[in-house]
Amino acid sequence: MQAAEVSVAFDPARALSIGQARQRMRGRAGRHPHAETVRRYMTRGATIPGGHRVKLKSVKIGQERLTMPEWVDEFERQRLLGGMG
Repeated sequence: MQAAEVSVAFDPARALSIGQARQRMRGRAGRHPHAETVRRYMTRGATIPGGHRVKLKSVKIGQERLTMPEWVDEFERQRLLGGMG
């Protein structure tokens, strides 16, 4: 069973930079993931149990990647619950 995808439109006024997005995420030992890890989640995704990959939805504007708070929350649910949440 796959989790329902969040369908929130991109809003530049509410968009998060990679640095802001990482503050909403859980990493190892209670720390936030490194910015490069978040960038990798946006471009290549993260492997979840069963071998599936989930990507952190993002929008590239110039050289910067931006995401939305809802997209980060949904990605974290899928990543941490293996796509079952």
